[in-house]
Amino acid sequence: MPSLLLERQLDLLAAELPAGEGSAAAELCAAAAGHLRETRGGALGDADAARLASVFENATGHGTAAGRHEAARVLLAAAADEVSGLPGTVEAVASWYRERPLPDDWRRAVDGLLRDALPGTFPGGSGG
Repeated sequence: MPSLLLERQLDLLAAELPAGEGSAAAELCAAAAGHLRETRGGALGDADAARLASVFENATGHGTAAGRHEAARVLLAAAADEVSGLPGTVEAVASWYRERPLPDDWRRAVDGLLRDALPGTFPGGSGG
């Protein structure tokens, strides 16, 4: 699982914990979520992530613009996790985006995004 998804869960948990007795736990959850965000940001900067996401979003017309944006965000989070030392994250996420019944241009866009985010380390996937 990419750390982005864990971060989202921690943020939700922090928001849901009751004030008062749950405030220490909420602060801990919020701090953990922030740490995950900072670690990913250090591995793949915001400007690079935005550029790569834009290329991906324009490479395929499949789905909604919001759906393509979210897919790019999850894939880039997995790439940042991989760079940060969480092996297997990219392949787990990428395989899900490739194995679903999606058009070939979508699969090519996924592979292109990951090759650009992880130059020299991502072999590129399914080929259709």
